[in-house]
Amino acid sequence: MMLHYGIHLTPFGECLIAVSDRGLCHLAFTLGHLESALSRLRSDWTEAELVEDLAKTRPFSDAVFASEDSQAVPLDLRGTPFQRKVWQALLRIPRGQVTSYGELAVAIGHPKASRAVGTAVGDNPVAVCVPCHRVLRKDGSLGGYEYGPELKSALLRWEGALR
Repeated sequence: MMLHYGIHLTPFGECLIAVSDRGLCHLAFTLGHLESALSRLRSDWTEAELVEDLAKTRPFSDAVFASEDSQAVPLDLRGTPFQRKVWQALLRIPRGQVTSYGELAVAIGHPKASRAVGTAVGDNPVAVCVPCHRVLRKDGSLGGYEYGPELKSALLRWEGALR
């Protein structure tokens, strides 16, 4: 299996994008730590040959960050059945809307699993496209985000969920 990857400058900083023949499989903000981001990509896709190819990844970057509908991008997601269920629920959260971990747990039929839902949200391999940033704490505060609260807040403002 071959994955094409590229580093792209976005309105939110540098990100690493990887695509398979099925779609976008990895989108991670580098936060100035490119080697760390590449290391995670390699560990998530151990059997894949990685080939740097900006021509293959640029259309995905453009579709995600220059479009109103980043969720129209074809995805190639790997995860446990539970993770995939959570990620599918995230995809149903409309742009400009937010939910809580508890509400997400109820939406997938596991109302007592908000912590497990939170873990699955955090394991999302394609930031922005599977909108894990749209999940807040029950009290409405931002909560955690792999790339920090400033980036989470910026993404939510970009989508119109925060003012």
